[in-house]
Amino acid sequence: MEMLRWLEEGQSALIISKEPEWVTTPISAPEKSLQKSIGTFRLSDDGSLEGEVQIEYTGQLAMDRKYYNDDDSPQEREETLRSMIKERLSTAELTNIKSRM
Repeated sequence: MEMLRWLEEGQSALIISKEPEWVTTPISAPEKSLQKSIGTFRLSDDGSLEGEVQIEYTGQLAMDRKYYNDDDSPQEREETLRSMIKERLSTAELTNIKSRM
């Protein structure tokens, strides 16, 4: 079963059939919405760190990310991702950013 957006979870909904009934929409478990970061790095002799990072979102986090970027072009998505990373790692030099949605 697919998940509803977080603001649609735990809400009353009318199921229309031969016998209509009111139900409460399901609430997804927290472990269904995760952010996973994977990285491989090399430390240079001069102390600089170089490597690759992959960030994966599941569940509500993935749906929010997709909803937020849905109307953006691939270039706009990459710029959003670049800005998000620069906020967290202000001194990082970022190259070869890719967003897969």
